Amino acid sequence: MSTCIYITAPIVNPLLKPYVECIWMMRAPSTPPDKVEPLPADGRCEITFMLAGKAKRQSRKEQSTQYQTRSFLLGGRSSAYRVAQEGPTHYLSVRLRPGGLAAFLPLSAYELTDCMIDLHQLWGNEISFLEEQLAEARSFGQCVELLNAWLIQRCAVSSSLKRTLAALHLIEESRGQISLPQLAEQMDISIKQVERIFQRTIGFMPKTYLRIVRFQHTLSTMLTTSETLPLVQLAYEAGYSDQAHMSKDFRALAGAPPRAFMKMEHLIVDGYTTDPR
Repeated sequence: MSTCIYITAPIVNPLLKPYVECIWMMRAPSTPPDKVEPLPADGRCEITFMLAGKAKRQSRKEQSTQYQTRSFLLGGRSSAYRVAQEGPTHYLSVRLRPGGLAAFLPLSAYELTDCMIDLHQLWGNEISFLEEQLAEARSFGQCVELLNAWLIQRCAVSSSLKRTLAALHLIEESRGQISLPQLAEQMDISIKQVERIFQRTIGFMPKTYLRIVRFQHTLSTMLTTSETLPLVQLAYEAGYSDQAHMSKDFRALAGAPPRAFMKMEHLIVDGYTTDPR
């Protein structure tokens, strides 16, 4: 295998669609030992199964390296880290929408932010059984069916979660440019209450999450636009006060300045710009 294969399956089940963005599969060839890929900050969590190969996560923020287990939960990311593949790799993953983890796991998302946790610690023996089923599946379609069935079984939604997701929709519509007071007014609660809800359900303080959403929209524009936009224009359209502010956010959240980031090879990140909805 000489090229990377990346496939996404949209979520069609109405019970899961508000909380799960897609299920994706990636097969990647062997890469040089010193080759790393930056994985930018993101408010979404991933439930990932590594069916082949090895990979390690390198965090500049914590100056640490952590090998990925066979199956793991990747919490929301407040900053960029780097992924190094070892040998041909085969990933299968459930990409949750921001806040979607609360529908499947009764834990504070804040405890999982910037963390990678073995799924067995969260769901026990049922993960071992699911791993066996996925390993025996003959196609990506069968894997999608198995994961959909497991997610439906785990799904439990509260009225407060639905209210929070409505607020997240406002943030997405504004591309992260709504203010915290405006958000509190729309939710009809105090700013302090908004902060508590966001930490518990999203894993970030509201201002941090707004910053990540604005950055993600900027990144998506850069990755999906055929022409190279001037950075000044890009900053203006994204709602940054100036180009310097945007570049500063890019360094912090993508791990590199805008133009330098775009010159890197992105096996995983390119898939994040695919809109499966």
